[in-house]
Amino acid sequence: MFSIAKYVILNSRNIIVDGEEFLKLDHSLEFKEQAKKIYQSLEIDYPKFYKMDNLSKAAFISAELLLNQHVFNCDQEKIGLFISNKASSLETDEAYYTKTFEQDIFQANPALFVYTLPNIMMGELCIRHKIKGEQSMWVSDNLNANFVSKYVNLLFNDNLLETAVIGWVDLYQDKPETMLCLLEKKEENKNLEFNEENLMALYQKLKG
Repeated sequence: MFSIAKYVILNSRNIIVDGEEFLKLDHSLEFKEQAKKIYQSLEIDYPKFYKMDNLSKAAFISAELLLNQHVFNCDQEKIGLFISNKASSLETDEAYYTKTFEQDIFQANPALFVYTLPNIMMGELCIRHKIKGEQSMWVSDNLNANFVSKYVNLLFNDNLLETAVIGWVDLYQDKPETMLCLLEKKEENKNLEFNEENLMALYQKLKG
């Protein structure tokens, strides 16, 4: 049986880890500044964080809390990553367009252009946590828990994966919505079973 061994929820109100409030967010700060404070409080040494767009920063922080001190007991090729969102990379797309075409002279911004695809956010997580298995990024209005649970369970049952990080990472108009779950095979039913109902329940808690 595969279960939700741990989960992290991050939104504009707070951060929740396994049902407990980890941090209440400061509503007076833009997410960029909020993310910087959280990153520094975690005492992480990863300078590339400062170059990321807000979507990647939200994903990065959530993944750090999810995988803090976690050791994967399988090959890197057996670790999967599956994320959905609604806005894709629209916030960064708009920022890139504005900064590139706001003047009469075309001024490309390569550092920003890198993040005008949502799967770049996934790439950041893969590099940081050495994830080399199956990966997918889906864009939809809401989390399709039925599809995601069936798809990932199929990969588990076919022995293509032994563990995975899945969830929802969305950010638009400075409003982060992140829900990440660590999936593992458990011999004892001590954790939430990984299925459509439990995945949707966590998503609804995020939207709460």
